[in-house]
Amino acid sequence: MAYLVGISLVALALFDVYRTVLANGTGRGPIESKLSHWTWLSLRSLGRELGKQSATATMCGPLIVALLLAAWSATLMLGFAFVYWPQLGVGIQSSSHASLESFAFAFYYSGYTLTTLGLGDLYPASSLLRTLTVAQSWLGFTMLTLSISYVLSVYQAIRQQEGTALKPHALSKGTGKARQAFQCLRDSSDPASVFREMHADFVTMHTSHHLYPVIHYFHREREKYSTTRIFYLALEVTSLKLAQTETSGRAEAEQCWVTLEDSVREFAMMITGEQSSGAPQSEPSRENITPEEFSDARDFDLETYLEKRGRWEPQLREICRYLDEEWPEE
Repeated sequence: MAYLVGISLVALALFDVYRTVLANGTGRGPIESKLSHWTWLSLRSLGRELGKQSATATMCGPLIVALLLAAWSATLMLGFAFVYWPQLGVGIQSSSHASLESFAFAFYYSGYTLTTLGLGDLYPASSLLRTLTVAQSWLGFTMLTLSISYVLSVYQAIRQQEGTALKPHALSKGTGKARQAFQCLRDSSDPASVFREMHADFVTMHTSHHLYPVIHYFHREREKYSTTRIFYLALEVTSLKLAQTETSGRAEAEQCWVTLEDSVREFAMMITGEQSSGAPQSEPSRENITPEEFSDARDFDLETYLEKRGRWEPQLREICRYLDEEWPEE
């Protein structure tokens, strides 16, 4: 029975590392997905109780990464410990001739083998155990390498997202308001280049969130770096552009729109799939979101704007609810 438990735990850890690091983008590992989900829910509840939602939210991403690395190592150590346990005093001997009966000895042997410490007071006395010990040491070294690679990749993706956030924020002249950004876009001599660059940035952002879902749980205290606000600014500006009858930059805006809509839909599904109520949101309110400065303009189609907004607003509001963020209002 101990062998079966041990092999199962080792297989679980290796499968999670495979899905999360080596084959990322093919699906989420069972440890990574559950640990991320429950850590976020726990910190969100704690933040609400303490009235410190912002502080706990900023802790979440780094904490999940740290807990995930610890969970991989702990699961491997525990799994190998169950495999070694029946071999204590038989295949595994003690140089001090101590009585080896406690599971703690098996966990200790597994721990220093995985971390390649090689203390030597316990040693394998059979060829099979020697081979298994070497294999675990190799796994420990490989885990360290993969963990470093994973952490570096995650933080590089976060830096890229922060760069993406700054561009629409700068377009709004630092106000963070979509209509200000759109007005600046209308005054631009080359709006097509703005949408081309935005499209490239969001392709990268979409790919990063797909490959490293833990990025969803990284929050910054500065509102301009909020994932929700990044999507809001880009989607609102693009919706306003597509509602214009002016053709300059329209093809580039259409291309950007496809990527944005797909990104926000997949983002909502990935982070709220287990929590989403599935209840449809109401249609956009004309009174609340009609851009008065454009509603009477001859080159602006209000119905097109409302139709575009109605396709992304429900998903983005669901993301806001799940991430405990305020809805970006104009």
